[in-house]
Amino acid sequence: MHPEFVGIDEHGITNAYTMTIVDKFNEKYGLHIKNKITQLLSRWKKRKLYLKEQYTTPFTTIPWLDGSVNSAHPSTWYYKHGIITNSRDGQRNFIYLHFMNFKNSRWRYDGTKAPWENKSSVCFAEVSDMEQGIEISEKGIYPITNN
Repeated sequence: MHPEFVGIDEHGITNAYTMTIVDKFNEKYGLHIKNKITQLLSRWKKRKLYLKEQYTTPFTTIPWLDGSVNSAHPSTWYYKHGIITNSRDGQRNFIYLHFMNFKNSRWRYDGTKAPWENKSSVCFAEVSDMEQGIEISEKGIYPITNN
């Protein structure tokens, strides 16, 4: 519901888990200290993390599963029975879906306008519609009408 992007989860939490004391020192003082010891320390800190692209944010410069970028990413998504899929990637499940590039053009680097930007309402589904599923697209959020 917030009109602006709020990204405390991605950057802040990821950095808390991945940045070493040397990384924090470099960032704070604008340095670039990097050697075999700092690289070993960085690999050790990340050894138990699962850092793999999950394709949860459409309309970015990060290449999609098929190599497409920006506005060529999938634009129609479905939530049904606790599973998120889209109109292009078959039955592949996604762990969640970022709406940020649906509602704000700030991070759409190809110059396309976010379809929900400046719209007073985009959600036309009710909580009860979650039973049958919902469709998320450039038009908004609607109940799925066909099975």
